[in-house]
Amino acid sequence: MSRTEENILLHVPMNQWSAISRGQDYSEHHEVLRQFYKRESITHLTERVKVLSGDMNLLPTKLSFREPKGRWGSCSSQGSINLNWRLILFKPEVVDYVIIHELCHLQHLNHSGSFWSLVEKHCPSYQDSEKELKHNQMLTKFLDR
Repeated sequence: MSRTEENILLHVPMNQWSAISRGQDYSEHHEVLRQFYKRESITHLTERVKVLSGDMNLLPTKLSFREPKGRWGSCSSQGSINLNWRLILFKPEVVDYVIIHELCHLQHLNHSGSFWSLVEKHCPSYQDSEKELKHNQMLTKFLDR
């Protein structure tokens, strides 16, 4: 596997990839791809949390990465934020929205009007990002185990 500025390239020798090989098990390639996305995601998301939490002056006590089904992030009452590493597959503004959403829970551990006002202050187009998450979450399925 290699990476360019705009693409991730998975190298499979031509003699191992053909129309008749589609039924073969490529689990080792799939796991390499999953691990690549996970590693890159953790690096990128950690940096975005650092930047956004500094801008918002809302600092989590802990940052973890998981892969829950149907959940992009969570925040505990102890100030710990969990993010789904598959967020890396979405546009940067969607990623930022999820991070901002969880950071706002550090101040409001609910979905009150005050919470949504704070989200909107830091992410005015948050509703577009919510729609994007909902309508495109199936695009992450290729990383399923």
